[in-house]
Amino acid sequence: MLQKLKVECGHNTVNKISQMFTDINLSKDLMANFKAKYPNGNVQGVEFTTEVLTNGHWPEQNTTACTLPPEMKNCTMKFEEFYKHKYSNRNLTWLFHHG
Repeated sequence: MLQKLKVECGHNTVNKISQMFTDINLSKDLMANFKAKYPNGNVQGVEFTTEVLTNGHWPEQNTTACTLPPEMKNCTMKFEEFYKHKYSNRNLTWLFHHG
């Protein structure tokens, strides 16, 4: 199917779509590792799930200012610690307006 898309849409577009699928699978694995550290992804009673997507493969998004409740802020801090330990040279940009 991807070969047909390459013919119709071009290599660059199909490459981005392929990278999107890769991001989704890597996010599932990342969350599985996070949930192994924090049972079921619970951080102090809050069930937390996120997706980490590669900038540049997904449509441009502007960040929106958002004031988080302390419980959610704690979840994001714990995930950032986990993520930085796994990938020391990467940065996260939170897009809270996506849910």
